[in-house]
Amino acid sequence: VPKLNLKAHGERIHALRARWKELDRLGAASSLALWQRFDAALQLAYRPISAQHAALKVARQDNLAAREALLAALDALPLPEPSAQAGGPAVDWRSVMRELDRFKLAWRRLGPIEHTVPSEARDSLQQRLRECVDRIEAPLQSHWQVAAALREQLIARAEALVPEVGR
Repeated sequence: VPKLNLKAHGERIHALRARWKELDRLGAASSLALWQRFDAALQLAYRPISAQHAALKVARQDNLAAREALLAALDALPLPEPSAQAGGPAVDWRSVMRELDRFKLAWRRLGPIEHTVPSEARDSLQQRLRECVDRIEAPLQSHWQVAAALREQLIARAEALVPEVGR
C-alpha cells in the first residue's frame, strides 16, 4: 500500500467539494441521490485523515497529561520558608537545582508546546509553567546572590591578608 500524503489528499477532497458546489451554483442540476453517493465517496476517502486527526488528538492529550504530571512533581518539591532558612538546617540547593534541571530536560523532551498540546490548554499550561518555575527559581536566585556576596567578601579579606608584592 503506497503511503498517502494526507495533507494533499485532504486538499484534493476539499477541491472536489468546492468543484461540486461551483457546478451546483452554475446551474448544473443534480439529484439528491447523486449528491449522497458523491458525499459518501468523499467521506470514505476522508477516513485516513480522520484517523490521523484522532491519533493526533490522543497524542496531544497524552502530552498534556505528561506535562501536568511534571508540573505536579515540581509543585511537590519542598522549598524552605524564608524565616526557616536563617535558623534552620541548611538547604541543599544543589539538589533543588538538579531537580529543576531534570524537570526542564523532561519538559523539552516532550517537544514544543505549540505542536504537542491541545490549543485550548496552551495558555493556561504556559502560565502554570511560569508560576512553577518561578517558585523554584526565585529562592535560588536570592541564594546565588547571597553566595556571590559572601564570596566577594572572602576575596576582599584574602586580598587584605596578602602583602603587596613588588612595592
